[in-house]
Amino acid sequence: MRRLFVSVAAIGLVFGAAGIAGAQVNDDTSADGTTGLFMVPRAGTLEEGTWALGGYGFEESREEGDSRIRSFGITATYGLSYRMEIFVGFRPYVEIDRRFTAERVLLFMDPRLTGLGINEHPFAFVTLDAVLNGGTHDGAGALTAGFKYKFIGDPYEYDGLALQAWAGFPTSAAREGIGCGCFQLGGQLIGSLEAWDLIGYNIYGGYRWWDSPSFSDKFDARADPGIAKFFISPEFLYGVGFHLPTRASLQLVGEWMGTVTTRNMNQAYTGGDDVSLLQGGLRLSTESGLVVNAGANYNTTINLRDAPWQLDSEALDDSLRRWGWFAGLSYSTSRRQPLRFMGTRLADVGVLNNAPTLSCEAEHTTIREGESVRIFATTSDMDGDAVEVSWKVVVGSLSASTGDEVTWSSRGVAPGSGEVVARADDSYGGTADCTVRLTVEAKPPPPKPTVLEFTIGEFPSGNARIDNRMKAVLDDIALQLRQNSGAVAVITGYSDSRGSVEANDKYALERADNAKAYLVDTHGIDPSRISAESGGSTNPVGDNDTRAGRSQNRRIEIVVTIPPR
Repeated sequence: MRRLFVSVAAIGLVFGAAGIAGAQVNDDTSADGTTGLFMVPRAGTLEEGTWALGGYGFEESREEGDSRIRSFGITATYGLSYRMEIFVGFRPYVEIDRRFTAERVLLFMDPRLTGLGINEHPFAFVTLDAVLNGGTHDGAGALTAGFKYKFIGDPYEYDGLALQAWAGFPTSAAREGIGCGCFQLGGQLIGSLEAWDLIGYNIYGGYRWWDSPSFSDKFDARADPGIAKFFISPEFLYGVGFHLPTRASLQLVGEWMGTVTTRNMNQAYTGGDDVSLLQGGLRLSTESGLVVNAGANYNTTINLRDAPWQLDSEALDDSLRRWGWFAGLSYSTSRRQPLRFMGTRLADVGVLNNAPTLSCEAEHTTIREGESVRIFATTSDMDGDAVEVSWKVVVGSLSASTGDEVTWSSRGVAPGSGEVVARADDSYGGTADCTVRLTVEAKPPPPKPTVLEFTIGEFPSGNARIDNRMKAVLDDIALQLRQNSGAVAVITGYSDSRGSVEANDKYALERADNAKAYLVDTHGIDPSRISAESGGSTNPVGDNDTRAGRSQNRRIEIVVTIPPR
């Protein structure tokens, strides 16, 4: 995948610990900034809201003109959403050193055509003297931007499939000799798989198209109309890569990438030979989020094939340059907690992330049915990570599901005990839990009113007048009514059984009415607080066959009800 490693591929090499969420670690950015290995991308994406920045240097050897291409670039990546990241890369400096093989000089006698063959730099032309003695071009490289979307698998886990697409924009004209001065589009499918929590495998396949320029951009087409048109070949892209151990700070990375060029009929005017690049190196992730990458590459497609008979092709082939290098430094806000070797097994260690601490406290742990209580959470984190507290209950209800303070309501909860559970999460895999146990007590029974009962008896037969003896009792009742503004009184008058029912009811009601009138007129009690009624000769308390019993039955009974305070 030529563009991926010549232009801004080393972007990936460099982009440091731009990890993805989940259990994996050290998932750096690859070509043009998308998450992956050095150059082979990975299906995962950056966590939403996290970012990575990097700078790199990259050198690659190519067969065309025995060229050595050196690039320096910068990249940026951002986790745009749960499944998508966006990236951009720019190479402010590109240098092309061409030594030119004898094969190329003899096959292309026109010195302008000797430079053809590299899609990214098809116009790296030199003079005839430079053909014979070599030449160098330098300048600004291309600007690329794109996105990656993981459509199968959790984006923060290793395994899955993703779609990546990008666009390239020219930053220099074709006549400057570095770029083609043209627009490009590309896309590829990416698959990732982690085996035994130890080795990560990545594979991709895709296609890149170039907007082919005209030679008139470089030469005067009228002077040489035979080469007025120029065609840059589209390319099929492929690559595989691995790294191990996937969960350690120091990793070994190996990759194989290549392109298959679709050529037109006139191969001399078609940029881009097929490429197969092997490369490997080491990646070191630090606790701070910095990542250092370094390695070497080897182009397996470089050879002096089809050399003219008069050339010593074996000697010329041995002199070709095949090796290159890459190095990079990056920083990311996305960090993972790695594992390290402990004897013969992998064991979790808190190298990159420390779990937060959490404590919980309630205003009081015992409440009555239907009441509420506030609960507080206190957190801290050694790494300075932002910590979110979430709450969960089995019974009752919470005023919120997250936050450092919530209110728990016991409405609808039967007497007994229950728990409120809190969890603190630092978004990097570190968690802490705490529990508050609450006791719900039954409501006490409502207080009962105070009931005072008074009996004033022995009214003379056929008489309803309130005498002084009766007034003394009514004075006490008036005092209770004044001292308790909510108190009410019920006065019931009675008679003996002699005489008619109508007469007995009449005397009984008069006795109750007279008692009420005394309380109202003499003591100023609100008449609405007093009710007077007749009990007639019913409910006798004495024997109506005796004089003493009949005297007891000629009475009034007063019930004063004082509500609870």
